[in-house]
Amino acid sequence: MSNSGKIVFKLDKLLKERNYPKLRLAKNAGLDYRTVLRYCKNDVQNIKVFILERLCETLDCNVEDIIEYKKF
Repeated sequence: MSNSGKIVFKLDKLLKERNYPKLRLAKNAGLDYRTVLRYCKNDVQNIKVFILERLCETLDCNVEDIIEYKKF
């Protein structure tokens, strides 16, 4: 199996565009601040659906606004 792409998180970019602080997102979404930081830094090994749901609900956005698959 060749490595022709990877999952990329765009959460940090979205937060900057909306001027939405990470700490406020963590609090409003009911998530640990370190979890939000990992998603912002693309440091996620296992994607949790409930986290994506909370992020989308809190930010009123779609999954595609937070995550994408990039081909090399």
